[in-house]
Amino acid sequence: MAIITRERASKVYIIPAHSRDPYRIDVNRPTIGVKLSGYTVFTAHSDPNKNEIVDTIGKVARFMASENQCQQTKWILMGDFNEEPAVVNRRLPQASNGCVISIVSPAAATRQASGKIIDYGVYGGPPSTAGSLQATTRTGEGNSDHWPVQIMPAPMNG
Repeated sequence: MAIITRERASKVYIIPAHSRDPYRIDVNRPTIGVKLSGYTVFTAHSDPNKNEIVDTIGKVARFMASENQCQQTKWILMGDFNEEPAVVNRRLPQASNGCVISIVSPAAATRQASGKIIDYGVYGGPPSTAGSLQATTRTGEGNSDHWPVQIMPAPMNG
């Protein structure tokens, strides 16, 4: 896994995997993140057989809530969650310190074989962050079993 940005990161984070079980080394991946000027960006790839993405979201949310970081910094966790947004939404951790946690997902499928949406983002930060992003599936691009997802600022109303 990697994060490629146009901007040099001011910090790099590695949040350890959930388990140290040597038999799960191929699927038990850490969460990596970079601090940029507007967001702290994390990426994750959840195990498709023992889905722990809600645990990963919780770890990132707790990390960003420490020292009230979520009041000053917007964050997003993006990746292959191997779980549909509606399922994850029912199990999202509660935001703390007056911050928000929300899902941003495209309307079209991201996994070609199953026709499901399993690639998207979970974001958080101060209350002004709510509803600030939109996602689009980029069908026909790339050479993978997943379509790429573009997450951008939502258009401003008014």
